[in-house]
Amino acid sequence: MTAVLVGAAALLPACAVFRKLDMAQVHHPSAQRVERNPVIFLHGFLGSKLENSQAGGTAWGRVRNLFTRNRRDGLDLPIAGASLDRNRDNLVPYEVCDSVGGIDYYGPILRALQEIGGYEPGDIEHPHEGESLYVLTYDWRRDNVETARQLGEAIERIRVAHGRPDLKINLVAHSMGGLVARYFIKYGAVDVLGRTEIPAPSYAGAPYVDKVVLIGTPNEGSMTAFRILNQGVTHALPVEDLFTMPAIYQLLPGREARPFIDSDGASLPVSLRDPDNWLKYGWSTFNPETLAKMRRRLPRAGRDAASFLALRDQMRLFLDLALERADRFHRALAQTGPGEDQVRFFAFGSDCIPTQARTVLHRDGESWKLAFTPEDLSRAGQAELPRELFFTPGDGSVTLASLLAQEPTSEAALAPGISFASTVFVCATHGFLPKNPIFQNNLFHVLSGSCDPLQQPAGSVAAR
Repeated sequence: MTAVLVGAAALLPACAVFRKLDMAQVHHPSAQRVERNPVIFLHGFLGSKLENSQAGGTAWGRVRNLFTRNRRDGLDLPIAGASLDRNRDNLVPYEVCDSVGGIDYYGPILRALQEIGGYEPGDIEHPHEGESLYVLTYDWRRDNVETARQLGEAIERIRVAHGRPDLKINLVAHSMGGLVARYFIKYGAVDVLGRTEIPAPSYAGAPYVDKVVLIGTPNEGSMTAFRILNQGVTHALPVEDLFTMPAIYQLLPGREARPFIDSDGASLPVSLRDPDNWLKYGWSTFNPETLAKMRRRLPRAGRDAASFLALRDQMRLFLDLALERADRFHRALAQTGPGEDQVRFFAFGSDCIPTQARTVLHRDGESWKLAFTPEDLSRAGQAELPRELFFTPGDGSVTLASLLAQEPTSEAALAPGISFASTVFVCATHGFLPKNPIFQNNLFHVLSGSCDPLQQPAGSVAAR
């Protein structure tokens, strides 16, 4: 017995060293390199702070913004424009959400890139030679093609500032930021969604980029986006505000996806991209209770039946535009052509957390109801279904299958047009993936090329 204890004790120092990885030491050689590609970090949905450019004040990004909806600076966008790009307000992004209320979000990854990776931070609006880390802070409510254009403009500024017209950039993108990166690679800063036929990719952005790191990106959409469109996020971000944001529709599963099941667990041929279904089933702002709440909030003169019917018609027209553009956005991403191998893609995600993949759509008297969990069914007086019908492995917001563009709830999924150089899985929730130390360690290997995954079969790397 003594011999066993002595032997076990001898192993403890080695175990302790393994558990406490010194990333600064491991990556010190690459951090000292002067010549390397700059990095642009792209945040995801909800990931930047918004302020009123006219009156001042933060509308999103402070603790109070999570609990109180500012009536002057609501996060809702106008919806009356004939095209989505005309629906603008006075809110503008001013910095990334590094932390909120003492909870870290993007702060740890940005600090790690500086302190461990040796990247020198710079201002993406006014870049200078010698800088190597930039953050694209964008309005996460707006159309992702607008953001892709901003990305292209930022890369051009960086190239000019560095005096390097041939300079390549590495993109590190969390969640929706990965969709922006993918669009830019395929089409550059050009909006192709308004064309009669979506063209084959020009890969106009590919010459500007070397590597793209996708962190929890919903390449095949996310039913979490549909859930918050029906339930809201916080008191400050209710359903009626989310409804006005073009970007959230671009996070939904595609037209071919069949994420709805009935109360018996059978698949339903109901598409998320058909606006008629939103009215028929009472989704989002078309839920009778939400409509009633919106009507009560209107000025007294606008509560009459005719005025409210006009508002409802306006909402329907906006929904048509938003869903159609989202559908074309994902079809554009699905287009393939010569040039797929110009940029290397790396996927990082989680596979340990049950994540919404399907939702029950069932009758409740004369109306339709949504059940996002077995407990929702039980509360509605229905028999519970196995949790496995609702949830599949993922990060709590994005399924592993969606990250890998292999969404299993699609009957005829479009070709995703992604060939991953490697995939790495850790156990972390969606919002905390960027701060996960295993992710960060592997990220530095990818950026430095010290462990080039192209030397291994694609998708062969798994980390715990």
